[in-house]
Amino acid sequence: MISLILIIAICRFVNVLGNSCPDGYKLIDFEILGGTIDPIPSIYQGLTWLDAYYMIASLEPGSGYEVPLRSGGYIAFNAHGAQMSIGAPASSSIAVHSFVAAAAWNNDLVLTITGDRNGATVYSEQVILNTTSATDVVLNWTNIDNISFSTSGGVPANANSTGNGTHFAMDDLCVLKEQKRQPEILYKCDYWGDPQLITFPKHANEFASSSWCQINGSSVLFENSYVLINVFNSGSNNGDVITEFNMTFFDSYHNSMCTFTQENVAGELPNCGSEVSIVQSPNSLNVAYKKASFSAWINYNTWHGGHYKFNLFTTLNHINDPSTTGLCIEGCPSKRMAPQLLLTDSTTDQEIATSAIASHVCDAYITTAAQRVSQNSPAVQMTPGYLHAVRRACIIDVTVTGDAEFARDSAGNIVTDILTHTNEPDINNISHLVQDATQATQQVLEQTETQVQTMIDGAIWPCSPNAPVCIMPSLIRRKQVTV
Repeated sequence: MISLILIIAICRFVNVLGNSCPDGYKLIDFEILGGTIDPIPSIYQGLTWLDAYYMIASLEPGSGYEVPLRSGGYIAFNAHGAQMSIGAPASSSIAVHSFVAAAAWNNDLVLTITGDRNGATVYSEQVILNTTSATDVVLNWTNIDNISFSTSGGVPANANSTGNGTHFAMDDLCVLKEQKRQPEILYKCDYWGDPQLITFPKHANEFASSSWCQINGSSVLFENSYVLINVFNSGSNNGDVITEFNMTFFDSYHNSMCTFTQENVAGELPNCGSEVSIVQSPNSLNVAYKKASFSAWINYNTWHGGHYKFNLFTTLNHINDPSTTGLCIEGCPSKRMAPQLLLTDSTTDQEIATSAIASHVCDAYITTAAQRVSQNSPAVQMTPGYLHAVRRACIIDVTVTGDAEFARDSAGNIVTDILTHTNEPDINNISHLVQDATQATQQVLEQTETQVQTMIDGAIWPCSPNAPVCIMPSLIRRKQVTV
C-alpha cells in the first residue's frame, strides 16, 4: 500500500511540475466535468464557451486526441470541426498565456487563433498541428474579451481511421480573468493652414507649441505598422497648403486593407471592413480604425482652389512606439519666420486690411470658441500651451494670406481641444466628439463672422472710430508703408 501511495504521489507531483501556469493564471484542464463526451457548459470556470466539447482523450484510439494530454484524462475540442470560442464575462477581460494542442485526424492542420476586444480583432496567430506531436502554443495575449479557434486544411493522417475532419484537441489552458480595462485616451496632432503643425504629445499634459513649416511636395504625416498618411503641400503663392493626401490602413500582417485620398472626402468610400468606421459629411471625413486605436478627421476648405486640414487622434502607446514616425511625431524638417502678406495685382483691400489686423481677427474667433464651449463648464481644460500655440499659428496664416478663413480653422481647433479634454475620448466614441465639435464650431462661426467682417471693413480708410488699426491700402500697394 505504501508503494502504491508513493507512486501515485510521484505521478501527481510530476503532473503539477509539467502543467504550471504563470503566477496568477488559472490552469483549466477539463478534469472536473466528468462523463465521457459532452458539450462544455456555456458557463464554465467563470468563462463563456461556444461550440466547445470535452471528452476522455482515450475515447478515439489511434487519433490525435490523446497527444496533447498533459494532466488527467480529459481534453477539449472543437465540435464538428467548427469554430470554437471562449469569452470573458461582462465588464471583464481575459489574458491567455498558453495551451497545448494537436490535430485529431489531419496532419498539417491549420489552427487560426484570434483575440478580440470590443468587437475588433487585436491579436491573430496561425499554428500548424499534427496528429502525432503536441504543440505548446504560447500567446501571452492580454486585455481581450473573446478568443476564437478556427481550423482548416490538412491531410488525413490515417486512411483507415474511424474519424475525419478538422478537429483539434486542447489541454492545459492557462487563462487569467481581469477587470476590463478602460480604452486608452486619445491624444491629438493638428496639421492645417500654410501649414501649421502641433505635434502629438509624448506624455499627458505636455506643453503644446506650433510650428510654421517650410514644406513643398510630399511628406509623411504619420506612419506606424497600421497606418500610413502621405500629404502633398502645394508650394504655391497662396501658401504651402495641403492639396492632396493618401491614407492607407494595414492589418496585423501589414497587408493593405484600404486607401483614402482627397477624392473620398466627398466621393465614394472604400470598403475597409468591420474594424474601420467611417462618417462622411459635407466637406468632412472622420475615419476610426479600432484595432490601431487611431482616428483621422479630415476637413476640406474651398479657399483658393481647396485645401485640407487634419486632426489625428491616437494613444500614447502608439505615439511612443519606436516604429511610429512622421511630421506628427518628429515635427517640421524646416521652419519659416517673419510672416508677411505677399502683394500681387490681385490682392484686395480687404485682404490687406485682414492681414494688418490678423491678431484681432484671430482673437475674435478664438475667444468666442473658448467661451462658447465653456458655457456649461466654467472650469475649461485645454492642452497646456495650446491656446497660445493656435493663436500664434492663426496670426501667421491670416497675416500671410489676408484671409479670415484660417481663423475659422483655428476656432475649430480650440473647440476640438476643449472637448477632447472634457470628454477624454477613446476609439469607441471619437465619432461623437467629432460630431459635437462640428456643431459647436459652426455655432462659433455664425456668432463671430459678422463681428469680424465689421472689424475688417472698419479698418479700411476712411476708418471707423473704434477700428483697432486704420489702413490705407493704396499706400501699402505703393510700398510707402508695409503691413
